[in-house]
Amino acid sequence: GDAVTYHVGIGPGLGVAPCEPHIPCDGCGLVRRITTSHVPPAWFLDGRAAPGWGLKREGEMRRDYCPQCEGAAHV
Repeated sequence: GDAVTYHVGIGPGLGVAPCEPHIPCDGCGLVRRITTSHVPPAWFLDGRAAPGWGLKREGEMRRDYCPQCEGAAHV
């Protein structure tokens, strides 16, 4: 699979701040949460960008960009 900027959900007590599964923008750090109350969304399972977000592949690396950064020089 592709190397992604996806961060798994981490519970309290593991030495890091708890968080929900998310994808941070590789431009500004804005976080796009991944809903975990049901099956992950199809865009996530298919390796696509979140709706409204941009995606740039560099070999096996993947960079995700929020709508503000999508049109910037990063992409």
